[in-house]
Amino acid sequence: MKKLISLILCFVLFLCSCAGTQTDIRPEESNDEKVETEVKITDEDVDSLLTVYSQVLVETFGAETDFLKPYRSDDMNVYYLVSNFKTVAEVKDYIANYITADCFNAAEIDEDFTEEDGELLLVRGARGYGYYGIDPTSWEYIDNISVKVQFCILDTPVEETYCVVEFIQDNGTWKINGFTLPEGY
Repeated sequence: MKKLISLILCFVLFLCSCAGTQTDIRPEESNDEKVETEVKITDEDVDSLLTVYSQVLVETFGAETDFLKPYRSDDMNVYYLVSNFKTVAEVKDYIANYITADCFNAAEIDEDFTEEDGELLLVRGARGYGYYGIDPTSWEYIDNISVKVQFCILDTPVEETYCVVEFIQDNGTWKINGFTLPEGY
C-alpha cells in the first residue's frame, strides 16, 4: 500500500511540475517549417535604414543643403538653407519614420536646426560633426533582426570594427530600435 501511495504521489508531483509548460509546435510541424515563418528584415530595408542612421550620426538628419553656400553666419555658427524640409517638425517626423523613440531622442534635432522667416536652416557651430560614422553599404546579418555595420572615424573605415544595429517592426514598418558602438568608442 505504501508503494502504491508513493507511486501515486510521484505521478501527481510529475504532473504538477509539467503544468504551465506549453509547446507551440504541432506534431505535424517540423522545426524547419517554424524557422521559415520567422520575420526577417530585407536587404533593401537594411540599406534604407542604415542610410538614414548614417545621416543621424553626421547630424544632418536627412536635410539637403549646400555646404559650399552658407545662408548666413555669426560669431558662433554658420547657417545653411535646407532645401527638402521647411520646419524642425518635418525633420523629426522624417526621423521617426525610421528610428524608434527608444533609440533616438528627437530633441537632439533642435540643436542642429533653426527656423527663420519661413525657412529651415541647418546650424553648424565650432565643433566636430561626423567624427563617428558608419558605412551603410558595408554590413552583414547577425540574425534576422540585427546586423553589424562597418564603423568609421571621419569617413574612414576602422579595420575589423563594427557597430551593431537592431531592427523592429512597428505597424508593419521596419525601424531601427538599437545602435551599439564598438567597445572602446
